[in-house]
Amino acid sequence: MEYKQQVRKQAPFSDSYLTPEEAREAANSTRVRGLSDFRIKIIGYIFIILGLIGSSMFIPALGADVSKASTVEMTLALLFEAVSWCALPLFAWLSVEAARHTAHIGRYVSQLLALAIICELPYDLSTSGKTWDFSSQNPVWALAICAVVLWIYRYYSSRHDATAWAVRIAVALAAALDMVLFHIFVRQTLLQGGLLLLGFTLIFHSLDRHENTMMLTGVAWGMVGLLPPSIGMVFLHYRNGRLGYRRNRRGNSTKWFFYALYPVLLLAFGLIRLTM
Repeated sequence: MEYKQQVRKQAPFSDSYLTPEEAREAANSTRVRGLSDFRIKIIGYIFIILGLIGSSMFIPALGADVSKASTVEMTLALLFEAVSWCALPLFAWLSVEAARHTAHIGRYVSQLLALAIICELPYDLSTSGKTWDFSSQNPVWALAICAVVLWIYRYYSSRHDATAWAVRIAVALAAALDMVLFHIFVRQTLLQGGLLLLGFTLIFHSLDRHENTMMLTGVAWGMVGLLPPSIGMVFLHYRNGRLGYRRNRRGNSTKWFFYALYPVLLLAFGLIRLTM
């Protein structure tokens, strides 16, 4: 009881008692080196914005006949597109962390599904200039599928028998099949972004207690995405394990800000593409 009272005093605006790790973070006001989750999100969104610049401005500028585009135009279009792929391991990591620390993973899945539905039309506008495009679905669908996989894995977390492992393998294969069949986050026919997100999610979930192995495996898996996702792994190497912001009485407003930011960016760049 004394410990709980002390923790509550350290974080008066929290709706629930903090974990010992969160209590130490709240008590320590000194700045630490490394990237907090908040900074990783900022970096991830910078990559996203650069990708949207490429897909909404540079790629449409190439025109229908790409052969007539200059070398500079082609290079810029591909560069901005490829840079956005660096965000894949960052958001996979943040999603794994969110699923790991929430007590209501079903609610988290529901939030991702709702966000995926909201983002679909703006995503199609920004990436293809169409209001409905089946060639690629927005990456939030992939995060939602990955969260479902983690939900099932959590249910079997205490079991290591043959049945539990068979379920884990079957769920991972089913998720991979969904990514391919529904064309989730397919970019320029070069990148199966949904599969990459799933792979990163499984790596981070399975190897989180083995830092070096996790990082090396993540870098190797990122090479499947033609190098940029491996570059994103470099930023995760410098994470400090901290949230980077404090919750207030009204709840986690920072989380909702980032949730709202993605569809707003998609819509803004989609409207820009329509004017090109």
